[in-house]
Amino acid sequence: MKKNQKGIALIETLLIILILVIIGFGGYYVWHTQKQTDKILNQAAATSQKTTATKPAQKYFTIKEWGVRAAYNGKFTLNYTIQDNGTEPALALFSSKQLEASDSACSANNGDGGIVQRYRSTDEIFLEDGTDSKQSAADFANTLNKSDYGHAGNYYYFFKGPQAQCGVSQNSGDIQTQTVGTVKSLLAKLQAIPQ
Repeated sequence: MKKNQKGIALIETLLIILILVIIGFGGYYVWHTQKQTDKILNQAAATSQKTTATKPAQKYFTIKEWGVRAAYNGKFTLNYTIQDNGTEPALALFSSKQLEASDSACSANNGDGGIVQRYRSTDEIFLEDGTDSKQSAADFANTLNKSDYGHAGNYYYFFKGPQAQCGVSQNSGDIQTQTVGTVKSLLAKLQAIPQ
């Protein structure tokens, strides 16, 4: 009988040891999994911070005389000349450094990259043929797609393309077309420069 009791005691001891090993392994597994999860989350946070830190700052094309800007990260170096004789519309005649380099006949003074006309919201719009549209700038803008004009503060901005190709080569014509497209695309993005 004592032999049976010793056998049972040995089995009980082995069962207790087995239970303790299982509990210990389970605890270690949970601890190890938590450490791995923390490590992955820390790496993800560090990567996110690096991504945020290396994001390039937004660049803008600015027309300082009018107090407006448009988000722009394009490849063309745009330039302009303002013509404002006190009557509406005031004009910004555009070109690009690349366009002017392609042919000496191309310049911002001629508006070879396009012209942006600025009207107060209540000013009447004159059409390209010179006739009065009988509409205010605000009313005229409502007849257009949002991508065809700009609006910032009390002013509306409308694009007018150049009358003809400024250079004689195919290359200057291509650059002019791209410059015109770039200038026109900035209209809908115009915003007042923050104070």
